[in-house]
Amino acid sequence: MLVLARHGESAWNAADRFAGWADVALTEAGREEARSTGVRLRANGISPNVTHTSLLARARDSADLILDACGVPDAPVLRTARLNERHYGALQGMPRAEAAERYGAARVARWRRGIDARPPVDADGRAESLSDVRERLRPYVDDELFPALDAGHTVLVVSHGNTLRMLAQLLEGLSDDDASALVVPTGSARVYEAGSGLRRVC
Repeated sequence: MLVLARHGESAWNAADRFAGWADVALTEAGREEARSTGVRLRANGISPNVTHTSLLARARDSADLILDACGVPDAPVLRTARLNERHYGALQGMPRAEAAERYGAARVARWRRGIDARPPVDADGRAESLSDVRERLRPYVDDELFPALDAGHTVLVVSHGNTLRMLAQLLEGLSDDDASALVVPTGSARVYEAGSGLRRVC
């Protein structure tokens, strides 16, 4: 079984700022969202025995809270940068309203949801499109995720909205339009049964 969970609300989610690779803490509401995810999983008999997270604190801390609520706080955890949120380049840390005012709302919308659209790079020349995120996820899916599922593990993946959007595309065969339109709220989870293929059950 596979569970894809988005981290709980972060301080920059609450402030409507682009977080990207910035290491932003969970709010108390976000901590409660993560705990509630774990409670729901446990109530449905789902007990992860392997967990994968990004390197960012909001995902790591959410994973710890989910596992504790599931009653498996010591489940092994793999942390990988391949599960990090997309790098938002020069937008990182900027309030979304300020970005819309500076660059135009339509352009910012394309950067946020266009599969191949990259925001302006930061001072180090970094920025990612959604397709960039998808490509860095492929080795993770092939080398880490599928082998864990093939071994019979119940895998919990705790990551970020854009990363989970692209991961769902790879796993479900979504079109670019469907993937870019997919909304993954903080504290939400998508559950799949593993067999001859992955089948989403909720």
